[in-house]
Amino acid sequence: MEEKNRSYYTDVLKILSVLGIVGISVISTKWSAASVGSTSWIFMTVMQSALRFAFPAIIMISGIKYLSPTEAPTLRKLYSGDILRLAIKLVFWSGLYIVFEKLLSKEEYTFGIKQYITDLTTGQNHLWLIYGLIGLLIVSPLLKKIVSDKKILEYFLIVWIVFTVIGNITVPILDPYINLEKRLETVQMSAAIHFSGYFCLGYYLDKYEIKKPLRILTYFLSALSIVAFAAVTYHFSANEGRLVGTFLQNTLPMTVLIPSAFFLFVKNVFRKQTSPKAIAFISKASFGVYLCHAVVFKAIEQAALLPKDFRMVYQIVITTVVTYLISLIISAILNCIPFVKKYIV
Repeated sequence: MEEKNRSYYTDVLKILSVLGIVGISVISTKWSAASVGSTSWIFMTVMQSALRFAFPAIIMISGIKYLSPTEAPTLRKLYSGDILRLAIKLVFWSGLYIVFEKLLSKEEYTFGIKQYITDLTTGQNHLWLIYGLIGLLIVSPLLKKIVSDKKILEYFLIVWIVFTVIGNITVPILDPYINLEKRLETVQMSAAIHFSGYFCLGYYLDKYEIKKPLRILTYFLSALSIVAFAAVTYHFSANEGRLVGTFLQNTLPMTVLIPSAFFLFVKNVFRKQTSPKAIAFISKASFGVYLCHAVVFKAIEQAALLPKDFRMVYQIVITTVVTYLISLIISAILNCIPFVKKYIV
């Protein structure tokens, strides 16, 4: 999605977030196969925790654009522009991944509208972000009314934190004792404000200044969250004898603190600088990197270029960097083609 009036810090945020998404994709395929408690498993667990900022940060950056009174498009432009383009991207890339996976698996596959729609709705794991962005853009005119008043916006964020963020962590802990999940289902608040909280949080952190003591506290709690995530995941995984990724959700207290700290840190480091051409170019190509990185990664895995006895830590780092760079080259080329850059990347 293009940004007319871009800032240096949002460009850096987008680049690092997409790189983080690539890292998550690479780690996710190897994490469950690793031996619980091994050095490589601990490394992947810590990295998965640290990279929790990636997907939420993309939503937060989008909130800056679409909730801004000067940047947000009209309803007609919203539907005929960004929502339509996201829908086309979703259909195209989902179809490409479906075909690619079937070719790799060498399974018999009957191509048809019904089968395609079924596969499209089950979708590729990383493409859930597009579904989420489309939904957020649909409700963005309503959210604009909320963010226009600082007190109402703060109230909304409090409601989001209480019912969604805190609710998501209390349900698995307390449910065996008081059946809290069924009680919360009668309210359904989480469904109503799930990722819209990140959407509004990005706008809030961009527009309003967060005082230094609160920023430092957020950094500290974020670092603590990374350690806590790794420790809790290790504890439950060791007890089960397998990977337990219960705390991987994007709306848990620690996974809200990490992208918030990341956002504030980048904003305060790069806020007063003009985005260099190279950074602006990479940022513009970043969404294309996100869209195509999974097929690039699968092709790299299929080629099996790295020796099998190569240390897992090195495999992850090298595969992530190579996947990102190849995806960036592909996205840069596609962004030079008029129709393609508008509707495909």
